[in-house]
Amino acid sequence: MRISKDNKLIPILEGLPGFGKILSALVALEIDDISRFPTRAKFASYSGLIPSTFASGGRVYHGDLVPTGSPWLKYAFVEAALTYDPLINLLPGSPSIESNTIKVVMLLS
Repeated sequence: MRISKDNKLIPILEGLPGFGKILSALVALEIDDISRFPTRAKFASYSGLIPSTFASGGRVYHGDLVPTGSPWLKYAFVEAALTYDPLINLLPGSPSIESNTIKVVMLLS
Protein backbone atom coordinates (compact mmCIF):
# COMPACT_ATOMS: atom_id res chain seq x y z
CA MET A 1 0.00 0.00 0.00
CA ARG A 2 1.31 3.46 -0.84
CA ILE A 3 1.00 6.69 1.07
CA SER A 4 -1.44 8.96 -0.70
CA LYS A 5 -1.51 12.72 -0.39
CA ASP A 6 -5.28 12.35 -0.36
CA ASN A 7 -5.25 10.33 2.87
CA LYS A 8 -7.36 12.49 5.18
CA LEU A 9 -6.28 10.64 8.31
CA ILE A 10 -2.63 11.74 8.17
CA PRO A 11 -3.21 15.47 8.91
CA ILE A 12 -5.56 14.55 11.74
CA LEU A 13 -2.96 12.25 13.30
CA GLU A 14 -0.21 14.86 12.88
CA GLY A 15 -2.28 17.15 15.10
CA LEU A 16 -2.08 14.69 18.00
CA PRO A 17 0.66 15.08 20.63
CA GLY A 18 3.69 12.92 19.87
CA PHE A 19 2.75 12.20 16.25
CA GLY A 20 4.93 13.42 13.40
CA LYS A 21 4.87 12.66 9.72
CA ILE A 22 6.30 9.14 9.98
CA LEU A 23 4.13 7.86 12.86
CA SER A 24 1.05 9.49 11.31
CA ALA A 25 1.70 7.78 7.98
CA LEU A 26 2.39 4.45 9.70
CA VAL A 27 -0.85 4.59 11.69
CA ALA A 28 -2.91 5.78 8.71
CA LEU A 29 -1.62 2.94 6.55
CA GLU A 30 -2.16 0.34 9.25
CA ILE A 31 -5.71 1.53 10.05
CA ASP A 32 -6.66 1.86 6.38
CA ASP A 33 -10.40 2.59 6.80
CA ILE A 34 -11.39 3.56 10.35
CA SER A 35 -15.05 2.73 9.64
CA ARG A 36 -14.18 -0.98 9.73
CA PHE A 37 -14.02 -0.68 13.54
CA PRO A 38 -17.59 -0.36 14.85
CA THR A 39 -16.48 0.76 18.33
CA ARG A 40 -13.48 2.33 20.03
CA ALA A 41 -13.05 -0.88 22.02
CA LYS A 42 -12.69 -2.89 18.80
CA PHE A 43 -10.06 -0.44 17.53
CA ALA A 44 -8.18 -0.55 20.86
CA SER A 45 -8.22 -4.35 20.73
CA TYR A 46 -6.96 -4.38 17.14
CA SER A 47 -4.23 -1.94 18.15
CA GLY A 48 -3.12 -4.17 21.02
CA LEU A 49 -3.67 -1.32 23.49
CA ILE A 50 -5.77 -3.14 26.03
CA PRO A 51 -4.45 -4.62 29.26
CA SER A 52 -4.59 -8.34 29.79
CA THR A 53 -7.25 -9.34 32.29
CA PHE A 54 -7.65 -12.41 34.44
CA ALA A 55 -9.88 -13.25 37.36
CA SER A 56 -9.37 -15.51 40.34
CA GLY A 57 -11.28 -15.87 43.58
CA GLY A 58 -13.75 -13.16 42.65
CA ARG A 59 -11.02 -10.60 41.99
CA VAL A 60 -10.11 -9.15 38.61
CA TYR A 61 -6.49 -8.37 37.76
CA HIS A 62 -5.16 -6.28 34.88
CA GLY A 63 -1.68 -6.88 33.54
CA ASP A 64 0.52 -5.68 30.69
CA LEU A 65 -0.69 -5.04 27.16
CA VAL A 66 -2.08 -8.09 25.39
CA PRO A 67 0.39 -9.79 23.03
CA THR A 68 -2.18 -9.81 20.21
CA GLY A 69 -3.12 -6.99 17.88
CA SER A 70 -1.18 -4.98 15.37
CA PRO A 71 2.45 -4.68 16.45
CA TRP A 72 2.84 -1.61 14.21
CA LEU A 73 -0.03 0.28 15.83
CA LYS A 74 1.11 -0.70 19.30
CA TYR A 75 4.63 0.50 18.47
CA ALA A 76 3.35 3.79 17.01
CA PHE A 77 1.12 4.62 19.99
CA VAL A 78 3.77 3.71 22.56
CA GLU A 79 6.38 5.74 20.65
CA ALA A 80 4.02 8.72 20.41
CA ALA A 81 3.31 8.56 24.15
CA LEU A 82 7.03 8.45 24.96
CA THR A 83 7.78 11.25 22.49
CA TYR A 84 5.05 13.40 24.01
CA ASP A 85 6.26 12.84 27.57
CA PRO A 86 9.59 11.05 28.13
CA LEU A 87 8.88 11.03 31.87
CA ILE A 88 6.17 8.39 31.36
CA ASN A 89 8.77 5.81 32.31
CA LEU A 90 9.01 7.46 35.73
CA LEU A 91 5.34 7.21 36.74
CA PRO A 92 5.11 5.95 40.33
CA GLY A 93 4.24 2.31 40.85
CA SER A 94 4.92 1.23 37.28
CA PRO A 95 8.30 -0.36 36.68
CA SER A 96 7.88 -0.93 32.95
CA ILE A 97 7.33 1.33 29.98
CA GLU A 98 4.48 -0.93 28.89
CA SER A 99 2.62 -0.51 32.20
CA ASN A 100 3.05 3.25 32.02
CA THR A 101 1.83 3.29 28.45
CA ILE A 102 -1.35 1.52 29.54
CA LYS A 103 -1.97 4.31 32.05
CA VAL A 104 -1.36 7.02 29.46
CA VAL A 105 -3.55 5.36 26.85
CA MET A 106 -6.34 4.95 29.40
CA LEU A 107 -6.04 8.59 30.43
CA LEU A 108 -6.14 9.80 26.83
CA SER A 109 -9.04 7.58 25.79
